[in-house]
Amino acid sequence: MDAQKASRAYNPDWAAASSTNSAGRPTIQRGTSSSYRPEDRVWLSTEGRRGLEGPFLVAKVSSPGIYILCFENGNPAKDGAEIEESRLSLAQ
Repeated sequence: MDAQKASRAYNPDWAAASSTNSAGRPTIQRGTSSSYRPEDRVWLSTEGRRGLEGPFLVAKVSSPGIYILCFENGNPAKDGAEIEESRLSLAQ
């Protein structure tokens, strides 16, 4: 078996990790999505402070619901820290 076919071969570890419904049939889990995309303008709420900071641009979606922000000139905001979606709101 060549390497390409081997990479697509059945792997029992995948089967063990899959989910099943009440009838015992395999199911596909829907992935989580992010509310914002790169270049969206957002406001940032900061714990312990009144009001909102920004607006900033979403520079990158690190993982679903986690973002890295930047200023409009492209420089990183908040030292490139990962920001949770719950702290952001869309700027109009």
